[in-house]
Formats: sequence, C-alpha cells, structure tokens
Amino acid sequence: MGSEKIVHAPSSGGVDFDHPAAGKVTILNHADARIDWGGRKKIAVCGFASSSSREAPFDDPEYIILGLNQLYRHIPRADAWIEIHREWNEHVIEGTDHEGWLQSFPGPIYMSERIPNIPNSVRYPIERAIDMFSDYFTSTIAFGIAVGIMEGFEEIAIYGVDLIVGEEYFHQKACVEYMIGFANAKGINVRLPHKTALCKQMYRYGYEKEPDWGPMTMTNISGRLDILKEDHRKALARAHWLTGRLNEIESLNGSLEAEKFAERKEELSNERDEHLAALHMMEGAARETDRWREYLDLHLRGGDIPIIQ
Repeated sequence: MGSEKIVHAPSSGGVDFDHPAAGKVTILNHADARIDWGGRKKIAVCGFASSSSREAPFDDPEYIILGLNQLYRHIPRADAWIEIHREWNEHVIEGTDHEGWLQSFPGPIYMSERIPNIPNSVRYPIERAIDMFSDYFTSTIAFGIAVGIMEGFEEIAIYGVDLIVGEEYFHQKACVEYMIGFANAKGINVRLPHKTALCKQMYRYGYEKEPDWGPMTMTNISGRLDILKEDHRKALARAHWLTGRLNEIESLNGSLEAEKFAERKEELSNERDEHLAALHMMEGAARETDRWREYLDLHLRGGDIPIIQ
C-alpha cells in the first residue's frame, strides 16, 4: 500500500519519508535483523511523552531516528521503527491505518516476528538481546535502547520518555534505566533532555534530606490523609448513631410531652446536621490532599512538575 493511505492526526503532518535529514538505511538480512545504518553513529529513541518529544534531533543528519507504535502521527522524521507487540494491529487509534503505514514505511521495522505483508519488517534479535542483557525487557523503549547498544552506536539519545504516569508505565522505568546504565558501562554516550524523569533524583540519599516544601512533603501528606480518614470514620459513626436516636425518638412520639419531644428532636437533628456537614468538608479535604499526594508523587518520580510554595 502507498503512503496515500496513511491517516495523520489533526495538526500534525506525521513522518515525512522525504525529510531532508533522513538517513540512508539498508536492510541486509530481514531474519537476522542485520542493518546498514549508512555510516551514522548516533541514534535517537523517541517516545510519546510531551515533556521532551518535540526536542528530538529530527533535523540533525547525524542521527538515526527510531520511532515506535503509532508515534508516526506526531513526528516529522523516522529512519527505523519498532512495533514489538504481538497484537500489533489491535488497539490502534480509531480512523488510522496502522498496517498500511507499516507496509509503506521505507526503513526497517523491528517486530517480534517477520510479517509477510509488511515488506520491511525484520525479526527482533531477541536471542542476541537476552544473551547480552539477560531476559529483562518491560517496554518497547527498553527494546529500542537495546538496539542502539547492540548495533554499536556511539550515542543514544532518548526523547519523549518519562514512564511515570500510572503503574503500567512506572514499573517499566527501572528497566529503561538499567539499559541506560548498561550503555554507559559500554562507553556509549547517553543523551537525555533536561525535562525527563529518567535517571533523576530529587535529593541525594544519605547526603541530603528530603527537600523542604513547607507542608508539601510525602510524610506530611500521608499523615494528614490518615487523620482525615480517622476523623471521617468517627464523624460517620456519630452521624449513624444520631440517625438511630432520631428514629427512636420518632417511634416514641405521643408517649412524650410535646415540648420535650420537640426539644430533643431538634437537638439531635442539629447535631446530626453538623456531623454531616463536617463529613462533606472532610471528604473534600481528603480529595484535595490525595490530589496533592499524586502531584508530589509524580514530582518525586522525576516528573518536570514545579512545586508551588
């Protein structure tokens, strides 16, 4: 299929196969994933994270650009691709022709197996990768960095990768950082943008203490949540007890003096209303505190999120 079948995202032209900085990449063997990179010594592995995805060296002819999945909708250039998912044509963006784009891509496409109707698909050298890194691969990004190491690139740049939002992504972060350490140990220069959550610490353990953000510390936030939850439990229990007493008073209507009945009923109703109002306030405070905890958690994971003093 030709490139005319590609469906790009609005406001994005997508990958330009004729980009002036495009590399001359040749597939020497599809089954063994042997590639001639046209003499280029640097590779940029690109992901979706908006923190740095637009900073990748798309216009720099020294770099091979390695994209993944359906990122072609958002970047201007790519010389190689990786689509490692076994169910590679499922869960694609509605209205896009993922298979058609892969069929038309002129560079090598690393996949778990050769796909006959995708001419430039190459089988990912998984045995070689396991032999070199051990069987530790938790994301497509990790597979992409491994390509840069195995293929002997002198520099691996990583853009558009944070891996901090949601457990599905955060559990993948350690493996990517392992690959970065492996590359460094082999003398490969690893280039990371300033705005990345990879290999970033908020303070040096043992030498520095947790940054002072006033009340904004994970310990304080967790403690506040514990207090709010306990106060909420007590207020809810008291509100239930008061409701029960009101029901009991109602059942005695007629057997008590009218003045005494009205006085006691009003007293119980007022106290119950106060506890219900307090419950609403505590629920709102707990939601707000929990949002701050999520916010701080992203910051501690390395996200480029400023702390408001």
